[in-house]
Amino acid sequence: MVTQRDVVAGDDEEEARAINALKWSGFGLRALPDAREFAHVTVLNVSSNALVTLDGVRCLPRLRALDASNNRLVDLRAVHYCRELREIDCSANAIRDVRGLGVSCAKLRVFKASRNAFASDAEFDDFPALRELDLSYNCLGEGLPDLRACGGLVSVNVRGNAISTLRLAERLLPATTRHLDVADNDIISVEEFRHLRHFPRLESLTFTGNPLEARARHYGYDARAVALFCAPRLRCVNGGAASHSSWALASKRLFLNDQGELCDDLLAMLSENVSPWVLGEYLRHVCGVESDEWLQNQRRESNAEPPSAMFTVSTFVPLRDDCGDAQSASTDEDDVVGAQSTFVVDSS
Repeated sequence: MVTQRDVVAGDDEEEARAINALKWSGFGLRALPDAREFAHVTVLNVSSNALVTLDGVRCLPRLRALDASNNRLVDLRAVHYCRELREIDCSANAIRDVRGLGVSCAKLRVFKASRNAFASDAEFDDFPALRELDLSYNCLGEGLPDLRACGGLVSVNVRGNAISTLRLAERLLPATTRHLDVADNDIISVEEFRHLRHFPRLESLTFTGNPLEARARHYGYDARAVALFCAPRLRCVNGGAASHSSWALASKRLFLNDQGELCDDLLAMLSENVSPWVLGEYLRHVCGVESDEWLQNQRRESNAEPPSAMFTVSTFVPLRDDCGDAQSASTDEDDVVGAQSTFVVDSS
């Protein structure tokens, strides 16, 4: 993750020791005062005011860190003049567009824009140095935002939106992504995790607060195991370390046939929209979390004894017709899970 020292000092440690900071936070400002006498300032905090514009920052050519959170801003056009910026925090405003910002502030490394008005079609043009992006609690719709132009992104936070699919993630997010937070969205099924196989550097994933968790609890399996199977480089899922965890061990048993080999027919369950019951029962059998609470919920819902776990792998192979086609075909060629090598778990 990007540190404060990286943001302000860059590669110049001597300059870090001589930071000039200016704090105008919580003063009820509607506009910035004349700041020409503060041209040497490198850190500016104007949070928690009533600002509708940041015109005053044009006089601060050395500015490296700007906190303009909790104001009434609708754009960041004035910030384009601050070409030395490394970090911007504009959380809790009404900004919906940042076109041109990446070109003007080419050294920007951290952009925090939580609780604004960014939609899925917002344009994030070339941000060559951007490493951390926070778009949590915005207006992102069904899919992920297009961040292809942010070629060096490491951390992406889109929690608290209305994202329901990770489809096309490989086209919308850079392959450099290491930390992804999609918590508190509308993702329904663990099948969406198959799109994470395109991110070989992904180290941490957070998906708490999505409907898929309720489905996993209902069927009694651990969704983290599926996430790790699809993205085997993950070290942390939902804040828990993968190393030596039960769900990490379970991930290594997923989608194997009775001979311990990856089974294409079982892998197809991640892409062919099979019945939630079929996938749920299979996952419970392989990576179940049959706690007392889960068993009680099952008895209460079905008013019957919990189902037996005496299954073979063939029990869960999707039925196919005489022509060999799956009953539920994928509607998107990008969703088709490839050969066994596609999902090989890298143990290195």
